Amino acid sequence: MRRGRATSRPAGPAGPHPPPGLRPPGLSPGAPGHLGRRGPQHPHQQDGPDRDPHRGRQRSPTPLLPPAPRLDAPQRLEPLRPALPLALISTATVALIYPAARLVGRRPGLLAAFVVAIAPFHVYYAQETRMCALITLLALLLVLCVLRLSAAPLRPGLWLGYLLTAVVAIYTHYYAFFVLLALNLFILAAWRRRRPLLIRWLLAQGLLAVAYVPWIVIQAGLLAGQAQARLEELGPAGLGRIVGPSLIAFSVGTTVEGPLAWGLTLGILFWVVLGAIALLRDPDRRPTGALLLLYLLVPMAMAWLTRPLMPFFFQRFLLLVTPAYYLLLALGLGVTGRRVPWLTALGLALVVGASGYSLRNYYDDTRFAKGGYGRLISHIQAHARPGDAIIMNNPDQRALFDYYRPEGIPAYMFPRAYPLEDPRTEADLREIAQRHPRLWLIIFGNPAPYDPNRFIERWLSRHGAKSYHGDFVDAGLDLYVMAPAPAAEEQPLRANFAGRIELLGYSLTPQEVAPGQILRLTLHWRALGSMERRYTVFTHLIDGQERIWAQMDSEPVGGTHPTVEWVPGEEVWDNYGLEVSPQAPPGEYRIEVGWYYLPTLERLPVLDEGGRIVGDRVLLPTAVVVGP
Repeated sequence: MRRGRATSRPAGPAGPHPPPGLRPPGLSPGAPGHLGRRGPQHPHQQDGPDRDPHRGRQRSPTPLLPPAPRLDAPQRLEPLRPALPLALISTATVALIYPAARLVGRRPGLLAAFVVAIAPFHVYYAQETRMCALITLLALLLVLCVLRLSAAPLRPGLWLGYLLTAVVAIYTHYYAFFVLLALNLFILAAWRRRRPLLIRWLLAQGLLAVAYVPWIVIQAGLLAGQAQARLEELGPAGLGRIVGPSLIAFSVGTTVEGPLAWGLTLGILFWVVLGAIALLRDPDRRPTGALLLLYLLVPMAMAWLTRPLMPFFFQRFLLLVTPAYYLLLALGLGVTGRRVPWLTALGLALVVGASGYSLRNYYDDTRFAKGGYGRLISHIQAHARPGDAIIMNNPDQRALFDYYRPEGIPAYMFPRAYPLEDPRTEADLREIAQRHPRLWLIIFGNPAPYDPNRFIERWLSRHGAKSYHGDFVDAGLDLYVMAPAPAAEEQPLRANFAGRIELLGYSLTPQEVAPGQILRLTLHWRALGSMERRYTVFTHLIDGQERIWAQMDSEPVGGTHPTVEWVPGEEVWDNYGLEVSPQAPPGEYRIEVGWYYLPTLERLPVLDEGGRIVGDRVLLPTAVVVGP
């Protein structure tokens, strides 16, 4: 079979069109299956069934914010203000790991501080305005407090420091509870015969639980809405998805892939295991070794055990346990340094080389760039037309949008003061679509918490035609053509794709266009049976020499109704916007449509009435005339 054509960029409003006939390998960012941030649209969720929005009374939505003034150079440095404290916190972690390692020796302290300072995983999050750097510092402080308490349990200052640090930690990230569980296991074992101290410890944990009640009350609804029952995550495969990527991230960051990542990680793990063995074999240092292992392993185990209920997991959630990993690594290097110095030199070379390679990727490889929101807004600014508007799906992007906001383009934030499924949301969208012929949709972050059913995308895909999709770091961008096109009668057309899908007809308008204008194509499909694969539709405007001058590839209904959800006999109306390349010469063009399987780009064959293969595409009978 032929493979689905996939250009480096579909002809559309996103920028320069590829030269006619150019078919470089790779996937089109215009296809929802493009392997970018969102994978086949959203990697963190499975698409739910298509459904009709509720009807409601018309309202007049207002733009998100009034026009923002142009920022001058000093104001453009504003993002450095929140980043600087995080950089200082990460630096403090480097400084704090030295006294932690000094509990077992001076040389491991220097090595541990050095390893943390160059660790790619730490460097990557050192200036990111999340809680990762802070919770790592707090977790290390908690471990130090417990180590000190185990040696001097009657010092009130240590108890107070522990309680205050623990309160801040549990309000910073819920994975702090996993660290507290590790510390409790250590104390229960260490003080099992010291009842007064154990009672005091349990009372302290009770105070922490009481301090956390306000957060539970406020967030109970959100947590209940995000909880999912996925018991299959408790199997060995689920454990592997937690432990494997996490160990790689601890060792070489997240920019090294494949066998090289595993090879480097296993080499570094040799010294980590050696450090743990050295601590456990020494009676004087055995309690410290036990605590470090609990600190490292218990949160990883809890991440696995709670995975069936939590909506998502990221390796950065376990950044808080990496001080234990690097302490054990430093101890292992120290052990071999006393006995086999050349082996320590080899280990240091491995750590430095792996870190340097990974950091080079962080700094020089655009695949690992952070902060693509500015490029996303620049893209809108460069390709917007009069009358365009922006819809932002996720209020968490408000501050970013306020900073980068393009001038002269109205913006609307969703969800509003009511749920997306509320009838007023559809009324808002209808009013916006009547005001603006084209709508840019910004999908920021993971949609699961704020639009799990992809309500906004579904509505826009049913009432408009998607003509562009692009993946940016932490965000996706879609363009929908909403302007009502002249009514076009559906043209009947029968085509059988591999006995799975049947094309019943299509409508196309207009049939005469100028370069840069958009064709509105609606395809009428019917499912001939159940499907286990997610197939992608390709739509190409081609000339007599088979050169592509407009393209929009997508899973059905703008990517919101994949073929795995289709039921036998179901009919689907599927809209596409094909923007004709500004360089398209005058002449007569045709539109070819078909299906392909994204992972392999293999097309579905077209069958005749006898079941024989007659091709892998359908040429629509209607000709398109491109004028000057």
